[in-house]
Amino acid sequence: MDVAGLERVALSHQEATVWLRRFTGAAGFAVAGLALIVVAGRQTRAGGTLERIAPASALLGLAIQFVWLDAATTVHMVTGTLFVAWLVVGGGMLLKGRAWIPD
Repeated sequence: MDVAGLERVALSHQEATVWLRRFTGAAGFAVAGLALIVVAGRQTRAGGTLERIAPASALLGLAIQFVWLDAATTVHMVTGTLFVAWLVVGGGMLLKGRAWIPD
């Protein structure tokens, strides 16, 4: 195999790696959004502070589903930031004992 052939193989491997990283990232983000939608239902049944947070959780989960659209790059950046903030707030509530979800 000549140098040009090796370059083509390396480039195709690199392109496949880029595609795989993009796909798994988008799939993981979409699954996290689905989890937010599901947890919103449980939050409404829990009552209290969680009941007030539930609509925001559902809307954020729905907005995260747009990760598959290339035209929604700005939405992806905003929802990603909001998701991290949601995780921090939720973690803080768990640490303070304010976020108990019944079975």
